[in-house]
Amino acid sequence: MRRIRGARTPIMRCLGVVLVLMAVGALAKRGGDSLFDDAAGVTRLDRAGARAVSRNETDAKGWVVVFYAPWCGHCRHYAPEFRKFAAALTVGDESIRAGVVSCAAESKACQDNAVQGYPTIKSFGVLGHDKKLKARAPAQLLALVRKKAPGYLPGTDDEELLKGGGSKAAPALKAYARRDAPALQDAAASLRYALDTATDAGPVDGERLVALRGFLAAASAALPKLAVAPAILKCLERRGRAPTSDLWLQWLDEDGAVTCDAGTGAREPYAKTPVAPRTWTRACDPDSAGPDAAGAYTCGLWRLFHGIVEADAADLDPAAGRAAVRAFVAHFFGCETCRAHFLELYDGCAYGRCSEGVESPLWLWRAHNAVNARVHGGLSDASVKATWAW
Repeated sequence: MRRIRGARTPIMRCLGVVLVLMAVGALAKRGGDSLFDDAAGVTRLDRAGARAVSRNETDAKGWVVVFYAPWCGHCRHYAPEFRKFAAALTVGDESIRAGVVSCAAESKACQDNAVQGYPTIKSFGVLGHDKKLKARAPAQLLALVRKKAPGYLPGTDDEELLKGGGSKAAPALKAYARRDAPALQDAAASLRYALDTATDAGPVDGERLVALRGFLAAASAALPKLAVAPAILKCLERRGRAPTSDLWLQWLDEDGAVTCDAGTGAREPYAKTPVAPRTWTRACDPDSAGPDAAGAYTCGLWRLFHGIVEADAADLDPAAGRAAVRAFVAHFFGCETCRAHFLELYDGCAYGRCSEGVESPLWLWRAHNAVNARVHGGLSDASVKATWAW
């Protein structure tokens, strides 16, 4: 990992010292995920480092930065490709660099950069400042560098440059052969993580608030012991209108509790509801890495979805449970490609969702198997083990 140095004017040398001290966290391994650990040419950025890049306050002329979440399946698939690009950049004088920001570890940095889905790839500096890139393959990124920073890369053979990159494979998900009933602890941990990060993509208002109310109501009906769902619903009820992002974070400030304080504007006294802490079981998080684990969040999320859809609750219609899951994915699941695939599957009535007589649990298992098949390389449904990936 590299240090970020200040620009080279006399004044900026002094400011650069301050900047380095602020951004020194960018050089350390934050968040505990291994997608980019020991990757040649990759600089890990914290919030201060990302801010320095966005303000052109480093001594690099241009950057390509990936904003990702360790639990995002498509981020894991993309990581080896970006490592190849980063390694190819090391042939130059380091004036063009590759950076990464973990949105699990540095959520504020991702909010600063208006990241609404993972992975998000942006260019800065001479490569096009603060621009979201749709062309993200290694060869396409190298073509951008050749166009915007001519002379940085030697020769003309980008394939040769890419041959030495990305030698370390992205970590593979561990497979579990059992398909048990949803684990409440894992479901609660993933719901808590989703709520903790709900404001990363913007305020919880409008359609997002409607979708969240419906999902929390469905979760409360299906899983009565899932304390965090009714606790947040109570906060929203007492508030009476959409919460500000700051108030939302106050409600969830303490792990293991939801606190509706006077900031709700209600006359009722201070209320604090104990809830399950954001801790997954070993089935979802065998290495106890928390939300930075490759599959902990999505594992618990699937268990939550199955718990809602498979519930035998008198006050939860099966169709309403499916619709609640769809609305949650549409508004609160950060992986853009994953979200698009699920919505296409749902809205296209795939696997018999719209067929008369098809039970919701069977439909969700079919959909779950299809997602596993896609994430794990296009395997057939019959050959996919019960991994809980997205």
